[in-house]
Parts: sequence; C-alpha cells; structure tokens
Amino acid sequence: MTIAKSDNKALHNKSKKRKIRSFHGDWTEKYQNSKVNLNICVSQHTTERRIFEICIEVEKHLLNELKNCEAFNLALDESTDIQDKPQMAVFVRYVTSDVLVKEELLDLVELKDTTRGIDLKEALNNVLVKANAPKNKLVSVATDGATAMVRKHIRLMGLLNSDPTYPEFIPVHFVIHREHLAAKHFNFPIVIKSVLEIVNYIQSNAKNHRYFKNFVSELDLANKPSDFLFYCAVRWLSRSDVLYRFVELLELIKCFLPKKQKTFKIFENVNFSQDLLFLTDVMQHLQNLNLSLQAKEKNISDLAETIFRFQKFLYFKKIFP
Repeated sequence: MTIAKSDNKALHNKSKKRKIRSFHGDWTEKYQNSKVNLNICVSQHTTERRIFEICIEVEKHLLNELKNCEAFNLALDESTDIQDKPQMAVFVRYVTSDVLVKEELLDLVELKDTTRGIDLKEALNNVLVKANAPKNKLVSVATDGATAMVRKHIRLMGLLNSDPTYPEFIPVHFVIHREHLAAKHFNFPIVIKSVLEIVNYIQSNAKNHRYFKNFVSELDLANKPSDFLFYCAVRWLSRSDVLYRFVELLELIKCFLPKKQKTFKIFENVNFSQDLLFLTDVMQHLQNLNLSLQAKEKNISDLAETIFRFQKFLYFKKIFP
C-alpha cells in the first residue's frame, strides 16, 4: 500500500514538472517567434532616454513639414494651470507638400506675470522663430475671444496686423467656444439653483452622501445611477451630466430627504418637474452638438454645417413637437 502511494506521488510530480516545462517552453517559443527581445533593459534612465529620443524625432519631423508646408494656420488658447501660472497653447494646422492636412500641438509656452497683448505676441514670435515657420504662409489665426486676444491696437490681433512681418490673415473665433457662450444664455436660474442646492446638501456632507449611496444600493436598481456628479462651471459639459443624473435619481431623492427630515420648497412648485425635464432635454442636445464639433480634422465648413443642421433640427422640433 505504501509502495503504491509512493509510485502515485512520483507520477504526479513527474506530470507536474512536465506541464511546467511545457508551459515555459511554449511561452519562450511564443515570444521568440514574435521576435521580442526577452532581455530588454527597463531601467528608469533607459526608458527616459528612449522616450526623449522619440520626442526629438517627432519634433524634427513636425518642424520639417511645417517649414516646407504650402500654408498653415494657428490656434491660440491662453489659460492658467492649477498653480495659477499663465500659459499659452499654440496649435498648428498645415497643408503638406503632398496636399495632406495635419494638425499638431506646436508648443506650450509659459507666460510672465501679465497676459497683455504684447506678452502674447512676444511669446508667439518666439515660438514661430524657434520652429522656423514661414510667416508668409500664415492664412488665419483662431483665438478664444478673450479681451487680450481680439481687441484692436494694443491687443494681440491688432499687434499682429500692424506687424509688417506677418501677412494679412483671417481672424477666427473658436466655433466651439462661441457655441458654449450661446448655450450659457439658455438658463433657468431657479431650476439650476435648486438642483445644485439639493446636490450639494447630499454630496458635501460625508454622512449624508454615505447614507444616500447605501439607500440607493439597497434598492438594487440596475438601470439607475448610484451617485450624483458635482457641477463645475469650467467643464462645459458638466451641467448636462449633473441634470441627467439628478432626473434619474429624482424619485429616490424625494424618498430620501424625508428620512433626513429635510425639505425643499421647490418640490412644492407644480411646474418644477416640467421645467427640469425641459432644461435637461435641451442641455442633452447642446452637449451632443458640442461633442460633434470636437471631432478631429474638421474644417470650418464642416463645423458650419453641423451648426446649421442643429438649427434646422430645433426648427422642426418647434413645428413638429
């Protein structure tokens, strides 16, 4: 009996070793066949050096194509980072000698303490000189419509127009930015204020937030979101997402608030639900429009067509609701 057990154990160990050897053999053969070097050095400095070399080659290729391009235009966006340091992003779209349209981030420039028109122009000059860009092939300059950008004389556009080294170009205001500015005027202050007040009451208090999440999870509703979203004015699409989540959780909110002995007078308004649903529906359409304008490699004609199609959509919705 002991001999039989010993033989079975030996056979089991032998079979296990054979499986391990087969696995390692298959694994090694697989990667050898794919011509992958199994002895790649993955040290921090080696990886950093290789990434740096790739960046240098990509930048050289971009600058060479820009130098020999047929025409190009610029898009300038001035903003501040999380540490309140002003920066200007310079994007370029150019037509290559093979008549291919390409767009890339040319540079991200850190500005000085002020963001006057002269500061922006000086930063832009340094970028174009560094890139050896042919200024005579500049066709248009797009901006976000900020005061330091678009005003005449002492602002960026006025300084560029008065500079003889720059050709006559077409100034353009970002289409997406204009759409956002128009969407900001469509607002129901009472509805938005009430929604944010309710969301902040639940979200800003850790205890209330935890109770609400547990309350929703206990109901086990698969087709309902489990939490709210915070509203952020800087994020353009935030309002639509906040309203959509609020509408989805509206009935649960009405059941949850009495448990916390909290009431909001807005729920007594018979028109609140209609106004909320209407505003949410419109915000969803505006969000879809904004996302459709963000597609890559679109020209001004494509963006104008998208805007006109959206206008016709609203017109027919008004006639045939």
